Amino acid sequence: MTIATIIQEAPAIWGGLGTVGGVATAVPLSKWWEHRRETKRIAISAEQDKREQTDDVALSLVEELRGEMAAIRAEQQREREVCDAKLEAADNKMAVLRHELRNVEASFDGLLLALKYAPPDRAPEIIADVMAMRQGKKGPPVQKVEVTVAPTP
Repeated sequence: MTIATIIQEAPAIWGGLGTVGGVATAVPLSKWWEHRRETKRIAISAEQDKREQTDDVALSLVEELRGEMAAIRAEQQREREVCDAKLEAADNKMAVLRHELRNVEASFDGLLLALKYAPPDRAPEIIADVMAMRQGKKGPPVQKVEVTVAPTP
C-alpha cells in the first residue's frame, strides 16, 4: 500500500476510528479492502490479457515459420530430385563410356594378337579389315538424353 493511497482513503479510515467499539471502522475499511481486491483483480486480468495477446502473437509467428519451413523443405525435396536425376544421367553416361573403353581395349588386344601371329604378307589385309571395321563403328552418333524433372506444385 502506497502513501498516496493511504492519504486518499484517510477520511474514510479516520472517520471510523472515533466511533464506539470500532464497529463503524470496519465498514469503511472493508469497502477499502474490497476496492483494493477489485483493483488488483482488474490489474491481474489486464496482465493476463497482455500475456494472451503476446502468446497469440508468438503462436502466429510460430505458424508462419512452420509454413516457411514447409516451403523450404518442399524446395529442398524438388532440388534433391533434380540432383538425383542428374547423378543418374551421369552414372549412365559413365557406364556407357566404360563399356566403350572395354570394347576398344578388347579390339586393340585382338588386333595385336592378329598382327603377332599373322604372316607378314597378310599385315596389309588385316589393317584394311580393321580400318573397314572402324568405319562401320563410326555409324550413327549416340543420342543424347536429357533428363528433366517437372516442378512440384
